[in-house]
Amino acid sequence: FDAVLMDIQMPDMDGYAATRAIRRLYGPNTLPILAITANVMSSDRAACLAAGMNDHIAKPIDLEVLVSTLLLHCQDKSNAPSKPLSTSAAEEFINRAEALHRVGDNQSLYGRLAQAFCSDAPQLMEEINAAHASKSDTVSRLLHTLKGIAGAVGADQLVIAIKQAEAQLQGGNEMAPEVLSGIAHLLSRSCQALRQEFDSAPAQEYSAATTNLVELRDKLSTLSSLLQNKNMRATQACLELQQALGEKHAEIVRQLAEAVNRLDFKLALTHCQTLHSELS
Repeated sequence: FDAVLMDIQMPDMDGYAATRAIRRLYGPNTLPILAITANVMSSDRAACLAAGMNDHIAKPIDLEVLVSTLLLHCQDKSNAPSKPLSTSAAEEFINRAEALHRVGDNQSLYGRLAQAFCSDAPQLMEEINAAHASKSDTVSRLLHTLKGIAGAVGADQLVIAIKQAEAQLQGGNEMAPEVLSGIAHLLSRSCQALRQEFDSAPAQEYSAATTNLVELRDKLSTLSSLLQNKNMRATQACLELQQALGEKHAEIVRQLAEAVNRLDFKLALTHCQTLHSELS
């Protein structure tokens, strides 16, 4: 690997412990480790550096900051991409311009992120409510996860509300019911704004579906290889496979695309195997 992007809040072993373990195994200067976290205070940055990380990147991730930081710490010194084109003004609940900027003005990727958010976030909210009702210590972790995916789609008001809830919990206070209901309301409105935007958008023109089995199997093989290597280009390869298949094998293709968009590459590989059997 050229570098490690280290999430700070992970189950069993957090990013600080993982970094210290890597440094014990491979030494202090062999591999750049960059913290990826929504915690942006100077004390958070200091904790990352003290654990042995080389730098700190705030979530939601700004693509230009990510690329420039990687170039700073890695051997490849090629030119960073130019600034993306400006976008239209933000909606009331969705800062679309900023969210698009973070993904390099990639409309297709942003659309997939928005689709995944509208699918996953309501279920995550149910888990938060259940954890809060049972006084589980997983509430903070679930809120952190929701904050991350909300920031990725530009749901700024929702992110602010979650930060306020996290501040209450960190202060040792009981989170008031109205705080959770406020988060749920903002989540609902954010999903509504995203659905309205993409439902009203003009349909994207795709190339005609192919009936060439050899070509379809080649595309499926490419996707499977990318998934096995945990390569993010799998998202584009999956989209190309969907276009080639058209309406054929619709259900398994839908499940495959959902797994890829959620970055559940292990499940996506299982769906690839099922689709390979159907194509055979």
